[in-house]
Amino acid sequence: MTSLHNRFFSRYIPFLIWFCATLFYLYENLLQVSQSIIVPELMQTFGLNAHGLSLYLGSTFLISYSVSQFPVGFILDHYSTRTVLPIATFVCAASCYFYAEAQTLQFAVFCRLLMGV
Repeated sequence: MTSLHNRFFSRYIPFLIWFCATLFYLYENLLQVSQSIIVPELMQTFGLNAHGLSLYLGSTFLISYSVSQFPVGFILDHYSTRTVLPIATFVCAASCYFYAEAQTLQFAVFCRLLMGV
């Protein structure tokens, strides 16, 4: 029974890890465009116009996403994906939660920066 159990998990664990990584990638892409849904609330909460909103919150995510590509690539080369992916998922989830609870523009920009990494 144990041998059958181990064979089953050793066969399907890589697919489960791939599926989780794919869901995280999809979630990151949804985060890129999700801000467009809450534009009126963000403008009211932080007292911004459309230019300020796109400058501070919109571009922060894309800049941090693009700048972090090389460092994250080096980290993935040095450490395994099994180590980096859960940490990145946790940082992204925590930053999404804190972004939703942000009361100041500076903290919202910081959370949006962490979402992009």
